[in-house]
Amino acid sequence: MIVRWLPHPALTVVLTVVWVVINDSAAPGVILLGLLFGLLIPALAAPLFASKRRRIRWRPLLGLLAVFIVDLIVANIRVVRIVLAPRLRAEPQFIAVPLDLPDRFGAAVLASIVTMTPGTVSVKVAMDERRLWIHALDVDDRDAVITHIKERYERPLRELFE
Repeated sequence: MIVRWLPHPALTVVLTVVWVVINDSAAPGVILLGLLFGLLIPALAAPLFASKRRRIRWRPLLGLLAVFIVDLIVANIRVVRIVLAPRLRAEPQFIAVPLDLPDRFGAAVLASIVTMTPGTVSVKVAMDERRLWIHALDVDDRDAVITHIKERYERPLRELFE
C-alpha cells in the first residue's frame, strides 16, 4: 500500500524541499502544498519510470553528462549569436529523429536533454512511430542534427538503459 502512495520516496522529499526553497518560506501551507506536489507528481509520473530497478552504469552516465555540458555551452553561444546578430538568418526546422531506445523512459530522457539544450525543443515523442519530433532554431544540415542527437545523446542513453 505504501508503494502505491510513495512510488519514489526520495523524489517526494526532493520535490517538497525544492518547493519550500523556491517559495523561500517554511510556512505550514507552503510545506503542505510542497508535500502534495511531492506525492502527486511521482504517482502521476510512475508509468514513465522503468518497471524494474536497474543498476547505474557510471561511465556512460558521466560521459553523457560531460557531453551535455559541452553541448549546452556551445548551444548557448550559437543562440546568443543568432539573437544579437539579426543579419544572421536562422533556418528553423522540424526534424523527426528515429529512435532506437528500448522504452518510453529512455525516450523521455532523450526528449528532456534535447529540450534543455538551447535552440532545440522536443515537440513529440511518438513511440508508435519510434520517432522523436524536435524543432531546431537553426539547421544547416538536417542529417547532421539527427546524427548529432543519435551519437552524442541516444547512444550513451542506450548503454545506460540496456
